[in-house]
Amino acid sequence: GANTDVGKTVVSTSLVKSNIHNNKIVNYVKPLQSGGGDESFIDKHVKGMENTMNCFEGHTLFRWDTPASPHLASRKENKPASDDQVL
Repeated sequence: GANTDVGKTVVSTSLVKSNIHNNKIVNYVKPLQSGGGDESFIDKHVKGMENTMNCFEGHTLFRWDTPASPHLASRKENKPASDDQVL
């Protein structure tokens, strides 16, 4: 599922760690984020691994502080992102 608290970030973190462990370069991209951030969670669990500095970069393309679905958060904060911008 795509709902909150189904474990998407935990699975993503596991994939990032596995790839770093296997000396792969990882570019983690989260297109939309509202009400928090995955990057800090992933950073917390990846820091201390060997080669982290050389193998991992995390980016969020559109971020809103309001803990709601991105379409509602963007309207509330008056920072809309069109489908064309996201794609």
